[in-house]
Amino acid sequence: MKKKGLKNRFPKSVKEWWVIWSPYTDMWDGQNDGDVLHHIKSPSSMDYKSGVFNTSLFNSTLLNNFRNHIGNGKIHSKENERELLKRTFTRVSNSEYEMKDIDIEFLKQYDLI
Repeated sequence: MKKKGLKNRFPKSVKEWWVIWSPYTDMWDGQNDGDVLHHIKSPSSMDYKSGVFNTSLFNSTLLNNFRNHIGNGKIHSKENERELLKRTFTRVSNSEYEMKDIDIEFLKQYDLI
């Protein structure tokens, strides 16, 4: 059986950041039931670029899987991706996180810096 999904899974450090700094907060609607970490820029994105830089913390967002992700194409509109990137950037910037090279590469690849 062929594997589906992204090859670039998030590293443990990204998952741990969300558990410590923003547990359960759905970054789309702010409800306290975020249950799955998703890529903001993914193969479903219009301007997706393949690369390991997509595992950056800045490309991750916590969502309620059934309400705000599965079967919900609105998340990957250009405007909504931009809003999720902004919300994630703000949340990360307000923490004690120190940017890594992979984060800088992600931000450069998508012209965010």
